Amino acid sequence: MAIQPFSADPFLDPRSPFQRPTELFGVEANAGIDQLDPPETLILVEGVSKQFGNFQALNRVDLEIIKGTTVALIGASGSGKSTLLRILAGLEAPSEGRVWINEQDASAIPIQHRDIGFVFQDYALFSHLNVRENIAYGLEIKKWSSTAIIKRVEELLDFIDLKEHGASYPKQLSGGQQQRVALARAIAGKPSILLLDEPFGALDRKLRAELRSWLRDVPIEDPQNPVTTIFVTHDHQEAMEIATEIVILKDGYVKYRVTPEELYYCVLREAELPEKPIPTHTPKNPTDPRPDFRRRKPRSRPRIAFDGDRTGA
Repeated sequence: MAIQPFSADPFLDPRSPFQRPTELFGVEANAGIDQLDPPETLILVEGVSKQFGNFQALNRVDLEIIKGTTVALIGASGSGKSTLLRILAGLEAPSEGRVWINEQDASAIPIQHRDIGFVFQDYALFSHLNVRENIAYGLEIKKWSSTAIIKRVEELLDFIDLKEHGASYPKQLSGGQQQRVALARAIAGKPSILLLDEPFGALDRKLRAELRSWLRDVPIEDPQNPVTTIFVTHDHQEAMEIATEIVILKDGYVKYRVTPEELYYCVLREAELPEKPIPTHTPKNPTDPRPDFRRRKPRSRPRIAFDGDRTGA
């Protein structure tokens, strides 16, 4: 399997969004292969570190996220997953490094103008508001018209399959239903970025399976404005079922960046990728469980960073 290490400086990486498209996909690079449109980078994390006292939560993290992809952040407790997510949201400031959103330094972008939806693990629904009012809350803050709010809320109630519960209050809903309302509220304003911090951690296995399927459809809920989704999870299976790319963190730095197929074969099973296309159906051999790969492929090849590819890692 070819290994493409991270550049120590993203601005020197030929795949950086700050390079001209001709440098990204020149004639020599495309010789003998299909022509590709340059992918549109939405987020670039450049050498980001974060310290809490003597604890190094993040250690010079470099990461590029393409518009419209779904990225899973996985790793052991304390690996820096949630810290990275909070920095992207603007809830924490990095000790070192920068985050770029749409080629703008995010430190200069106020939280309310980052065009981000955030879903917390505990849902954070307003108990005194019903389902419709919870979903509409952010739209009212953004001063959408009443007609536009009603239309958007009805669209989302249909999307999350809770039309019959529009007048219900959070305490009258199951955990899975509350989570769907929280997700609908987060995407109501059609943000370009959706961040989720272990969104299914408190749910049982059956509900988690149902919501995984639903979350896979979030990027295509509005095909004209696909949401770029980044979520934190401890569950490898969850990451493989939902994500187009998976980032594995260890001790505050990026250890691997892989596709679900590469995670399954090369990381978890320590095997080579098969020569034939990977099937999307469940194999006949029940002892060889298969993740669901029926999701949109990223437009650019993922990079895999190993320990030895980073200075000081």
